Amino acid sequence: MTLQNARIGTQAPLFRPGALSLAPRFPAWRFRSKAEFDDFWQLHQSTLDNRHLRQLALATRDKTYESPGTCAACLCPTGFHSAVNGESLSDGRRMPNWREEQKCGCPHGLNNRQRAVLHLAQACGLMGWMKTLLLGAPADFTLAWQARAPDVTQLRRFHFTGGAAHLAVETASCHFAISQDEFQDIEPLQSALAELARSLLPGGRLIFTIPFHIDLAASILGAGPAMRACANQLGWDLLDQLKNAGFSDAEALLYWSEELGYLGNMNFLFLAIK
Repeated sequence: MTLQNARIGTQAPLFRPGALSLAPRFPAWRFRSKAEFDDFWQLHQSTLDNRHLRQLALATRDKTYESPGTCAACLCPTGFHSAVNGESLSDGRRMPNWREEQKCGCPHGLNNRQRAVLHLAQACGLMGWMKTLLLGAPADFTLAWQARAPDVTQLRRFHFTGGAAHLAVETASCHFAISQDEFQDIEPLQSALAELARSLLPGGRLIFTIPFHIDLAASILGAGPAMRACANQLGWDLLDQLKNAGFSDAEALLYWSEELGYLGNMNFLFLAIK
């Protein structure tokens, strides 16, 4: 088993602007199976507990939480703004919903997971001339991406014919495919993943977020129409589904950094390589 801690982890919790490079490394532990994650959990439980305690200390009775830090996507100092709308504690304080908050003070005001997706793409070598498929991306994220790589095909969703997914994009035409919180609503998921693999050039990257169920070895897939809200509870076998769909490699990345505005107990991004 090989676990890689990219730049930030138990030894270096902060990531100052002066340490950023043109393509900053992504602060994550990487896993290719539930077994790897379970081993990691046993070895690093104290680190995860300390991170959780740090976040609890940031709970507040105020309506907003502000903190300074660094936007890794823009390579500059910034401030992070969070609405305090998450978990309520017994003493009356509340937590922000870290995943959907921590919006940077940069022009596009991206939240935690949106910024992390862009950061990971840059760490994977995103260049201005590359072509990207954005699936269901919100306007602010699309504008932020186009500021870095303007050649974008934006599609709202898959089309399904006879149970097969279709995207209006040429085969092997994209360097990146990006999806944020879409796959839990898609049936049949395997066909949709295969269609994304078809759209990518060899070596192309699929980066996506999902509501991820870390306790599930096997996903619980819904049955019914091609699109139905929250049809799928996605677990670790998603990595195998990606490989079966035509990707050569797939991994789950558990990321965290207070300096970069990536707070949250179990923030996962997913990376699959064609």
